[in-house]
Amino acid sequence: MENKRVASNSFVNFPAQYASLVDDYITYVRANKGLGERTNRAYTSDIKQCLAWCNRHGFKNISDLTT
Repeated sequence: MENKRVASNSFVNFPAQYASLVDDYITYVRANKGLGERTNRAYTSDIKQCLAWCNRHGFKNISDLTT
């Protein structure tokens, strides 16, 4: 039996205006980086979690983020 993790969708409440950016990035990664499907899914999840965190903490525009 394959071990599968199921993530809750409750943490993926990121601003809708970024959905197309996430899709565009993942499309680029799939087409150009040769990564496996699990890696692509992990990247997608990580990005959505980051955007959800930003949204919960008042960052409404990703250009407001700094390193």
